[in-house]
Amino acid sequence: MHRIDGYGAVEVLPASTAVGQMAGFFSGGDPARGQVSTQVTYDWANAVQEEISGVIEGAEIELDKTDNTQLLSAIQEIIRKNLPEAFPTGTHLSFNQASAPTGWTKLVDPQYEGATIRFTTGDTVATGGTQLFEEAFKDHEVNLSIIGDVGATTLSEAQMPSHRHSATYEVVKLQWGSGPVGVNGRISSSNLTSYTGSSESHTHSSTGLSGSASLSLAVKYVDFIICEKSETTVTLSEVVMGEV
Repeated sequence: MHRIDGYGAVEVLPASTAVGQMAGFFSGGDPARGQVSTQVTYDWANAVQEEISGVIEGAEIELDKTDNTQLLSAIQEIIRKNLPEAFPTGTHLSFNQASAPTGWTKLVDPQYEGATIRFTTGDTVATGGTQLFEEAFKDHEVNLSIIGDVGATTLSEAQMPSHRHSATYEVVKLQWGSGPVGVNGRISSSNLTSYTGSSESHTHSSTGLSGSASLSLAVKYVDFIICEKSETTVTLSEVVMGEV
């Protein structure tokens, strides 16, 4: 695009003429009806030239007589500069893939490795924890040793479980008279005693009992917040005029 530089061009934009007989459209004329073709006036040509040049120069592009694509380039540049970015530079997002998409950079940081996500409604976000996710939630076996002495306890009858005993006994018949005493017979028998014991609880004394076990679940985390993008409406005129 370039400004007119042919014979008769002037250096200063002339003042516009008064408004013509009508605001209309170009015509090739009609000799049969005595209608002449439309005259291209200098102020109309200047208006078209300056409208186009203004867009190009407004995009900070220098006019180039050899480049006929400058108007398109200017519009594209104005849109690029003025439309709000979908994701401003520096925005952090998570992606479920091995490599970063085009236009994004994969962050390789020890604080992110093996960390889980913790949502927060606070005013700040942070990282924390020490245990890798896969370490904290794998199968763990905890060994607990208890060391000490347990004292002896003698159970009372009431503390014994309810029970009874079997008993076998023998009756010996003795015979005596003028001669020596002698056994005249035996009678054997067996029976069960009555139940005793009430199964009451009992305790034992203990000394020196101690034990310990530890399992760290201080999982590494990275704080995230949940956001909803606000709707943004931009008109083409706002973009071209640089109002957004």
